[in-house]
Amino acid sequence: IKDTEGNPLPGVKIRLKDTDFSEVTTDASGVFQFINPPAGDQTLVIRGEAIPQEYIGPNKYFSSLEVGVTI
Repeated sequence: IKDTEGNPLPGVKIRLKDTDFSEVTTDASGVFQFINPPAGDQTLVIRGEAIPQEYIGPNKYFSSLEVGVTI
């Protein structure tokens, strides 16, 4: 995982939406890995301090991003 300038984002939490897989965390290089994830279309839920925050109401921000992938 990298920011818009290509810098790695360590410490970002990633999980596979609607699965029993444990959440993983990016390393110092922004790399993460799931071991034997279910095949097919999956949605990654990415969250962390480095993820841009979206304003969703008075004094409330949402710091999560969902990305579709095929495994």
